[in-house]
Amino acid sequence: MTRTQDVMLDILNPVRDIYLSRILEEMSAALDRDFVCETDTPRRAADGQLIRSGPLNLPERNDLFTEHNGHMSAFDVEDGLQVRFDPVFTRLKNGAPVSISPFRWNALPIYVVIGDRGTDWQPIRHWFLEAFQPRFEVDVPEFHGVVHRCHGPVEKGAGWTFEIDLGSAPIDCLTDLLTALDACNARKVSLGTVTTNASDPS
Repeated sequence: MTRTQDVMLDILNPVRDIYLSRILEEMSAALDRDFVCETDTPRRAADGQLIRSGPLNLPERNDLFTEHNGHMSAFDVEDGLQVRFDPVFTRLKNGAPVSISPFRWNALPIYVVIGDRGTDWQPIRHWFLEAFQPRFEVDVPEFHGVVHRCHGPVEKGAGWTFEIDLGSAPIDCLTDLLTALDACNARKVSLGTVTTNASDPS
């Protein structure tokens, strides 16, 4: 494990935990009322096909699905709590600066400036589709270890923005995301507080 991965685990585990705890609270309350519950459920159309959206044509998941006496509901858990931590700085393999600032696990804003090669977002699409697949060795058995949705890219200033709901995905999915951004020829990256001035690592 690299030093960057160690730091990300230390600072981001609480960010992830507070979000998953809220889902478990909602799930527990529903189970107490004899609801059938499932987490990380894919959004599907009436014909059973996955609902896809956005410029990258990506599927989505909801936090929780409940069923009781034939009444079914799929929804997301809202939580405004955010863990505070000092910004962390690192670099992509290509040397591009990366800043990581506070964010909510279900609403990660990303700002990225792409190099002169142009914008090929296939590495991000491939990262998402891989992280969308259930993982069977997850730390909390009620979850499937998957991302939920990706909004973007949307052009903003000199770069592009995304907002990603990381769902129940493990922390290392962010390391994989940085690898995908490196493959996109990113030259500056901000995770968390979106800024058009990603600082250089110290």
